[in-house]
Amino acid sequence: MSSLRSRACAAALVIAVVASGAATAEGRGRGSVAALQVALRAEGLYLGSVDGLWGPGTSRAVARLQLRRGIASDGIPGRATRRALG
Repeated sequence: MSSLRSRACAAALVIAVVASGAATAEGRGRGSVAALQVALRAEGLYLGSVDGLWGPGTSRAVARLQLRRGIASDGIPGRATRRALG
């Protein structure tokens, strides 16, 4: 899949998650976490497997995104972080 198409698919997944109001933090739905992992991978921040499981790799990738976008870096994908991906 082309890089542009991959990024577009990732963006569409994140938009769907944000629009549904689904949280993507630890302990939340696997589909939401998987969508987050796909989006982080498209940004080049997540190198783990897209398994829908919250773990340290997902948390570190979220923290890196937050630093990159000037959001308070806590590794938790709150509203500002989800907006930054969408």
